[in-house]
Amino acid sequence: MSEKRRYVCAFRGRRDDYQVPLALHEAGMLHRFITDFYAGEALQAASRLLPGMRGQAIRGRSKEGLPGRLVSQFPAMAAKEALAGAKAPEVRDRHDVALSLAAAREARRGKADLFLYSAYAADAFQAQYDHNPRKILFQYHPHHGVEQEILAQDARSHFGATFSASDFENVTRAQRVRSDDAWQSADTIICASSFTAQSLVAAGAPAEKLHVASYGIAPQLHEPPPLPRGDDHFRVLFAGSAIQRKGIHHLLQAWEMADLPRGSGLTIVARSHDPQFFDPARLPANCRYLGGVEAQQLQALYAGSALFCMPSLIEGFGQVYLESLSAGLPVLGTANTCLPDLGSEDSGVFTAPPGDAASLARELERLSRLLPGNMEIKERARDLAATLDWESFRNRIASLCEAG
Repeated sequence: MSEKRRYVCAFRGRRDDYQVPLALHEAGMLHRFITDFYAGEALQAASRLLPGMRGQAIRGRSKEGLPGRLVSQFPAMAAKEALAGAKAPEVRDRHDVALSLAAAREARRGKADLFLYSAYAADAFQAQYDHNPRKILFQYHPHHGVEQEILAQDARSHFGATFSASDFENVTRAQRVRSDDAWQSADTIICASSFTAQSLVAAGAPAEKLHVASYGIAPQLHEPPPLPRGDDHFRVLFAGSAIQRKGIHHLLQAWEMADLPRGSGLTIVARSHDPQFFDPARLPANCRYLGGVEAQQLQALYAGSALFCMPSLIEGFGQVYLESLSAGLPVLGTANTCLPDLGSEDSGVFTAPPGDAASLARELERLSRLLPGNMEIKERARDLAATLDWESFRNRIASLCEAG
């Protein structure tokens, strides 16, 4: 019987709730997880003595079932990023490269394989080794070439111009371009959505190397409460950054175009926004902007809405769709997201063509007649979300890592 493969995994932060290194550990294949900061068992215990958000923040940098003894960390990275603030992509670039090189050193030392997210793969995949490590790439966002083409075309169509501002978040354009070329050195490529996989095929990646592992959501730890019936008004919720990529400008245009029943309302929850695409001071009378809200208030908004709508132009996945479905809230988005992988209209999953406000308006009109007071579709949405759990994601990851 052949020995199991052992993988080095690396990333900053708590990406995907640590589900990938946990999947590798559960399957007996995690050689080492390398990150900026991880709270081991002792620190987790100590954090319970800290009040409020401080303790929660520390405990959030850990995962039950993923032991600290298998983690190497560089806490100075987290401290430098906190001091540098959100507008320091060059700092993040350097840290991404540092973690990639640390993964290469660990793989070289332990004769291990590599499972790396796209931001951390390029240097490790191109390093020299005395053994022949298997290189698995997790591409968590669509390829930059496809992304920029979609956003530029949308800007030309919507404004007659292309904005110079990049929608690449937290890294420089050069680093994003470099990281998105890591597929060229990968033996296997895993994506969270079919759309992301298609973007890599468009960039030249061989389809036979590509696999989809859809994200999941944590299951209910107890019997879920009865779904609230709500009223018969068409309440729509948007929650996310109010930026071009999320299609906020198309939603607002469609909302004004649509012939909706009296009493319809749109609530926009967004901690950040791009003034080129969204102005909170110029919303229609039946729209409200809440900015950021706490988790409990967001759950109340899910419960009181008939539809979640985020017509993204491009998404690597779109975890908020799963969160909405889990709350029994049907969702409306586009095919440039995870939605085609999740379910159908029978399960409360609806799509409209990306960047097409007129089509989105027609879909809003149709759903305004179908959804309010429709408890059956709420139940089916929640039932669908119950099948999309993190355990299934981890099993899929483990299966792909064992192969070959």
